[in-house]
Amino acid sequence: MSRRHEGEQGAALIETALIASLVTVLAIGAAEMGFALLDWLAVSSATREGARTGSAAGDDAAADTLILAAVSQAMASNPSAVVKEVWVFRSDSTGAVTDPLTGTNIYRKTGGSFVCDNGCPWSPSSRNTNVESLDFLGIRVVFQHDWLTGMIPWFGSQTWQDDTIMRLEPDFS
Repeated sequence: MSRRHEGEQGAALIETALIASLVTVLAIGAAEMGFALLDWLAVSSATREGARTGSAAGDDAAADTLILAAVSQAMASNPSAVVKEVWVFRSDSTGAVTDPLTGTNIYRKTGGSFVCDNGCPWSPSSRNTNVESLDFLGIRVVFQHDWLTGMIPWFGSQTWQDDTIMRLEPDFS
């Protein structure tokens, strides 16, 4: 039979409290990172869906409307990532924005709909769908991720973005 020393009576309780606190913090942190990853994957999928739709629409007058609808529909299943902007831009094969002033349409979310903020200088009719020199179309989704627990107060809400680049489909008509 073991006997406790006089100074060890509360040691097990203190050790349990310290370990339980550490395990709880790690579990909450893992859950937060999991939710952030879900938001990122949803937005990444939405940019790809918008780029596929825009690539197929080519120089159709309603191309940007179709792109915005595809992005919105892809994001409908994940309401925790708040879409702030959708950029439709002319790109090169590396993914860089080739002309931010005349080749970029920036749509900001206002209320429940997207509004073109910069006059939409790159109209769908000016997109090159000629087989010899197809344009590259870029879609950028800028979104806000809110940390759920607020466990780390300086993280707050963060704005992230994701891009997808695709070549326009040729118009054989």
